[in-house]
Amino acid sequence: MTKNVSVPEGYKKTELGEIPEEWSIEKLGVLCELITKGTTPTTVGFSYQNTGINFVKIESISASGNFLLNMFSHISEDANKALKRSILKDRDLLFSIAGALGRVAIVNSEILPANTNQALAIIRLKEDQKTDIKYVYFYLKGPQIQKHIDRINVQSAQANLSLENINNFKIALPQKEEQQKIASILSKVDEQIEQTEQIIEKTEILKKGLMQKLLTKGIGHTEFKTFLFKGQKIKMPKSWNISTINSHLVEYKGGAPLKPTDFAEDGFRVFPKKAIAKGGILRIKESEQSYARDEFAKKHKSSIVDKNYLITTLRDLVPSGPNIGLIVKINDDYEYLMAQGVYGFKLRETLDNNFLIQYSNSLIYRKIMNKIMVGSTQVHIRNGDFFDMKIPLPPLGEQQKIASILSKVDSQIQDNQRYLHKLQELKKGLMQDLLTGKVRVCA
Repeated sequence: MTKNVSVPEGYKKTELGEIPEEWSIEKLGVLCELITKGTTPTTVGFSYQNTGINFVKIESISASGNFLLNMFSHISEDANKALKRSILKDRDLLFSIAGALGRVAIVNSEILPANTNQALAIIRLKEDQKTDIKYVYFYLKGPQIQKHIDRINVQSAQANLSLENINNFKIALPQKEEQQKIASILSKVDEQIEQTEQIIEKTEILKKGLMQKLLTKGIGHTEFKTFLFKGQKIKMPKSWNISTINSHLVEYKGGAPLKPTDFAEDGFRVFPKKAIAKGGILRIKESEQSYARDEFAKKHKSSIVDKNYLITTLRDLVPSGPNIGLIVKINDDYEYLMAQGVYGFKLRETLDNNFLIQYSNSLIYRKIMNKIMVGSTQVHIRNGDFFDMKIPLPPLGEQQKIASILSKVDSQIQDNQRYLHKLQELKKGLMQDLLTGKVRVCA
């Protein structure tokens, strides 16, 4: 027997779930005077230019809904006139319907005159005082529309949305005053997110400058020299030495040859290549942690590491090798089984762990990696080449000072990244509650 679930007082059951009684459900097309899309200029005999009318593509819109001005293309006045159907107006909504589905932006006067192509739907609301554009903007980014997009993504490898799909989007619509209050709350959280992202970006730029200065000029030096490594000139203070990791190596070990059948739902934690990234600390989300069968881990004890080891990867599936050679440390008390291509190593006290981690994130180090990595599609570095590469090395005390300065900046970045994550989670929860009427902001 099916149990009847009662609807809370003041709410009604709809195809979008339970919503307040006074809310309505409207098709997006009913709320609009126009839903259309553009055309690629080359299909009508025009080409892109270096300057002219802004031409907006999907890559011109960030995932957060901001316009990336440096990603605009440009077309001529004549091309713009020929593509008159897709000439943008102030307060048009743009919604991506091909490629990265569901990116949304509001056109503002600062980017006009502008046009767009067939990958972006132009949504122009009626001026009938019924809808608030910011509310519709957030609703299009919200959970109901995202569920619709996810269903389409599952059904097709190359998912696209039609203009009919956009017209048929269902919008849960409160009175305009409540729409405005909901949009205001979400806009304030967006502002905090944007400010925090800007702080992180500025701090990362600061760190890059500090790294360049400290790792080439050191602290308080006035005399310098250069050494040549595989054609690469590297500047350093005169009192620094040229060394190798091998000169300070206690031991190293490689990863285990894991096959798909060696993994399990639970068991021994695996340290994959993708866990090695910029920042110097192992970061694996619990939801992404993979496990090997316990018996496999026992058989490959020589590939097990803990927080006493530094970890690097000497393989990268990306041809440019952005993460190859990066070094991280483990900040928890777990043991990990390294996957193939991952290496763990211990150093003598003559080479500071944190200094080497910071050095592995520097531009100088990346240039060295590019010189010693081999391969085309799946690049790798021979472990002998890695441990024998020449690096400029300050005295131990200066290594520790440099590492300390850079680690403090890292801490600021990490604190702001944690705060950003909290804001993003707050926004996700607010969108779920406010856009369904679960939490009311207007009587």
